[in-house]
Formats: sequence, C-alpha cells, structure tokens
Amino acid sequence: MLVEQAGRKHQELHVMWHDFANAFGSVPHDLLWEALK
Repeated sequence: MLVEQAGRKHQELHVMWHDFANAFGSVPHDLLWEALK
C-alpha cells in the first residue's frame, strides 16, 4: 500500500528491512527493542 501511494503522489519512499533473528540470534529480543527505543 505505501509503495502504491508514494507512486501515485510522486513521492520518494525509503524502505529498510532488518533480519534481527539471524543477525542477533544470541541477543534477547527485549533488549534489542529497548536499545531501539
């Protein structure tokens, strides 16, 4: 939906994905979320 909306309005859209499960498999996810806040 966001990609289509940006295209209709001729706006730039920047998207980023992170695979936290594989990148930080040994770090508890709740600590990652606290660090990202």
